[in-house]
Amino acid sequence: IHIGMDEAFNLGMGAYLKKHGLTNRFDIIHSHLERVIELCKKYDFSPIMWSDMFFRLANNGEYVVQDLSAITDEVIHACPEGVELVYWDYYSNDKDQYDRMIDAHAKFPGEVWFAGGAWSWQGFVPGNRWTLESMLPAMQACREKGVENIFLTMWGDNGGECSFWALLPSLYAVRRFYDGVFDMEQIKREFAELTGERFDDMMLLDLPIDLGKLQYISGAPHKSALYNDAFLGIFDKALLPGVKEQYAAMAERLAPLAERNSPFAYLYRQMTDLCRLLSVKYDLGLRTREAYQAGDKDALRALIPVYAEALACAENFVDSFINGDSNIYMAIGRGYDEEDSIGDKNKDQWEEWTDESNPPTPRDTIAEQNDFRTSIIGVKRVQINNIMLMIT
Repeated sequence: IHIGMDEAFNLGMGAYLKKHGLTNRFDIIHSHLERVIELCKKYDFSPIMWSDMFFRLANNGEYVVQDLSAITDEVIHACPEGVELVYWDYYSNDKDQYDRMIDAHAKFPGEVWFAGGAWSWQGFVPGNRWTLESMLPAMQACREKGVENIFLTMWGDNGGECSFWALLPSLYAVRRFYDGVFDMEQIKREFAELTGERFDDMMLLDLPIDLGKLQYISGAPHKSALYNDAFLGIFDKALLPGVKEQYAAMAERLAPLAERNSPFAYLYRQMTDLCRLLSVKYDLGLRTREAYQAGDKDALRALIPVYAEALACAENFVDSFINGDSNIYMAIGRGYDEEDSIGDKNKDQWEEWTDESNPPTPRDTIAEQNDFRTSIIGVKRVQINNIMLMIT
């Protein structure tokens, strides 16, 4: 069982400091872990945990060590027996770093675990390309160092909008990297035989984040542009010339794939509709502001059909995202009200939820979808009304 415990940056601070005074932070981790390990033993679990806090406390707050001497006996003894450490890294493409960090983890008792990342947390769009670039050296290092405990994280940060299926090409390739297969043409042939889908076609799902040197906000420029209210312009500073045209070209490239008879056609449709929406909406706020400041009512009047087009594109995108088989929320998760702990009192209910003949219809998930629909579409209707008021 994974017990987490990563990124506890304020360990021993705040209320703990007021109550207990200055305490060796390694002692705090050790004491807490001993209690958690005993609970795991009680229920016959073998715990694993993220390793970064042991490293950060020993390495001036940094996870990645430059020298193995940073991992002293004090650091090693701070980790009680009965738990194994998981080295996680989703960001590096430096094999030397992976080698060094695996060696540092090998100084602790127990087996070394490695957690990489299949980039599903950049908004609506998968990050297959960076997954491949970062996990190739990671898998090479794991193979050479004999690391056998490996998994890939697929986080759902800030909305969980990205379908896990959109990462299928990189998931397969990373597995084959660990097997020692690095010939991408071979991997692509195998992928097509297993899935019936062309590897390179599915890699095109990354297109909406492939914007060259575009200034990133939280690594998801498409998401910033999507939610950027045209009348508030919170992210206007991040908008660059020429990007709207890039999104239009992406939509044209993806559209034929959305029309094919493929189990993944809905993914291409989602990305096509997203790019079409952004090709219309991207700089709409800037154009509105410029016309308003110039007092150019003819220019404002000319923008009304553009807002209407953005509204139609938004409705298409929402429909492709949450309707039918393409419903991301229902395909890869459950509503908030179905995340109960599993105990005797709700065992029957859990069995009902996991019965495939009785698919869930969680009310909170539906409410979340309605909120999403309102945030994307509702604001456009308001803006059309507002721009008409400006003209008059």
